[in-house]
Amino acid sequence: MKEEAMVRAGSSVSQVGAGPLAPFTQELRLVLEGSGYRPFTIAGHLREVERLGCWMEERQVLASDLTYERLAEYRAGICQVK
Repeated sequence: MKEEAMVRAGSSVSQVGAGPLAPFTQELRLVLEGSGYRPFTIAGHLREVERLGCWMEERQVLASDLTYERLAEYRAGICQVK
């Protein structure tokens, strides 16, 4: 069963899939809020983290295995899709 973390963005609440990056999403949200980011922008960043987490799950990449090279591989795949 896929766990979900609830993320409050202003008055609306969106769900962010757990995945390998779930332990970091709450802290990221708090850092972005504390830095003055608006709720819509925060939600966009958290959606991108969720996409990265899905990509990591498909390739069985743990958060501890995430390197600059892996991130470049992820970003290259996004650019090919667009």
